[in-house]
Amino acid sequence: MKKVKSAVALLLAAVCVVLFTQPAIGVSDDNRTTRRLNYVPVYVLTPHQHLENAIVITDVYTQDDVDYYNYEMDHNYVTAQNPYTHRIGDASLQYNCHSYAWIYQSTNNPVWYEIPKNSDFFNCANSYIPISGSITIGDILLYVEDIGDDDYEIKHSAVVVSTDGTASNTILVSKWGTYGLYEHKIFTGHPYTSYGIFYYHVSSTHNLSYTDTGSAVAHVVSCSCGKTFSDPHNYQSAYGGTAYICSNCGHLQYIRSANSIIREEQ
Repeated sequence: MKKVKSAVALLLAAVCVVLFTQPAIGVSDDNRTTRRLNYVPVYVLTPHQHLENAIVITDVYTQDDVDYYNYEMDHNYVTAQNPYTHRIGDASLQYNCHSYAWIYQSTNNPVWYEIPKNSDFFNCANSYIPISGSITIGDILLYVEDIGDDDYEIKHSAVVVSTDGTASNTILVSKWGTYGLYEHKIFTGHPYTSYGIFYYHVSSTHNLSYTDTGSAVAHVVSCSCGKTFSDPHNYQSAYGGTAYICSNCGHLQYIRSANSIIREEQ
């Protein structure tokens, strides 16, 4: 995994992560009053068909809000000192940087998504692998902050849209929290420049094999790249609805009653 430290100080603490533990979300809008936002929990599929928890915020910005937040970020970053920084999408509550980069790269994206740091999100089944060579269009950069003891917090995600293979001549697109969607360089012209960066390549070239371990919850996945991890069964109905079978590893469970599933005796 390649990690790069920027020497540029963080100029603005833009919100990329929204914490939610109640039926409404608290979002700090800097010069405006903190508002409580309503949302509904949803499930979304990554481009490589992994189910993830997310939310859909049901509130929307007024046009006055949009104009205000567009101006606020444009005034700070779209300047002569940052000629590669341009806003290409209006401020919005409906999606964030991680959702744009990893789930759906569109301003019509309705989902707010937080990457589960301690999950198998970055495994071979998702086909997101650390970059070992040159940067290419479509790669995703993950900005992180060290918090000690080899641990980190995920802060921001961005997508490569133009590059000659070098970091200095690479242009990214990312959503800046509840602000707009912007083009910018890797290290300058945006609010996330003091963080470390992980580079990921989106690939579909992995060869996966699945092993039934007898668990009713998951099987083991082995990849040709050498990585091994646990993955949930993909159950399908079998034998006239009297059983479930995993289409990946073949694990079979018979349905004995309406309220219980008992694994087949070996």
